[in-house]
This record gives sequence, structure tokens and C-alpha cells, in this order.
Amino acid sequence: MHACPDILETRYRNGECCLNQQNTNSLLRQSAIKSCWCGRRTQAMKNTNNGEKQKNKMKSFFFDYIYYRVTQAYFKWDGRNSITAVLAVSMLQVLIIGNICIFIARLIWHRHETVPYAKLIAYIGLTIFFVFVIINFFKYKNKYHQLKKYWKDEPQDKRKLKGVLVVLSLVIPWMLLIIMGVKK
Repeated sequence: MHACPDILETRYRNGECCLNQQNTNSLLRQSAIKSCWCGRRTQAMKNTNNGEKQKNKMKSFFFDYIYYRVTQAYFKWDGRNSITAVLAVSMLQVLIIGNICIFIARLIWHRHETVPYAKLIAYIGLTIFFVFVIINFFKYKNKYHQLKKYWKDEPQDKRKLKGVLVVLSLVIPWMLLIIMGVKK
């Protein structure tokens, strides 16, 4: 039996390094594991790291999943670097930003005050769209198979539900834009 530096107590049991946690600070635990003499991790630490990985993957879930599903739908025509999916994700991102900006502008100004700037706003929106297309093209270049591997074992019922959510996420921003455009 030996002690890792002031943080954890290490016991050698059944060929594993078992760590009894005395401090919940994850940075301190990680440094103690690195300095642990046998270098093995307990199941609790593996689960902690898996949870952190899941959180990181969930942050980019929304646009990655939309890219994956649209690429999957158009795979025969576009291949693995689906420009259709890049355009769909970029369009969605610009529409979300545009809807927020239009909503805020409608709270501040009346429609007749913004009409003279309509062309300028359209050019700015188009420029932002092309910037997003370039960014997303390089972000998703050769990522289809990696995303496919991640979501390949998705249950059929979840897959159908998420498919409906993908379609709704592509349609709802357009509907909001139309509603805000028609509303006086």
C-alpha cells in the first residue's frame, strides 16, 4: 500500500490500482492518477471521463447530427463531403442568427424605418452565409464516416424521432422568418 500525493490513497487489489477518493476536485484526481505508481485507472475514473466525453460530444450534437442525416440522405449524389448538407447546416445557422436579429430589430424599429436598408441587410446576410459555408465545409470535410460510426447503433425509434426533429429544425426557422415578414 502506498499513498498518492496528499490526495488519494492507493491500494493494490486484484491487479488494479484502486483509488479511494478523498477530494472531489477532478484536476487533483487526474494529477494523482498520473502520479499513481501502477498507472491504472479504476472503473469510477473511467466513467467520469466517459461522462466528460459525452458532454463534449453533446455540445456539437445539433449541427453535427443534421449534417450526418442530410449527408446520409444525399450520399449517392454528393458523396461523403456532401455540399448539400454543408449548405443545409449553414442555412440553418444563418437563419437562426437572422431570426434573432430581425426579432430584435422589430422590437426597436418599425417596418417602414428598416425598408431603406433591406438590400444592405440582404447583402450582409448573404456574406455571412458564404462565410458559414466555408467554415462548415472545412469543419465537416471527411467527417461523415466518423459521425456515421458514432451514430451507427442508434435505435430505430430514436432515429425516426430525431429525423422528424431534423426536418422541423430545417423548416421552423423559415416559418419564423415568414411570420415576422408578414406581421406588421
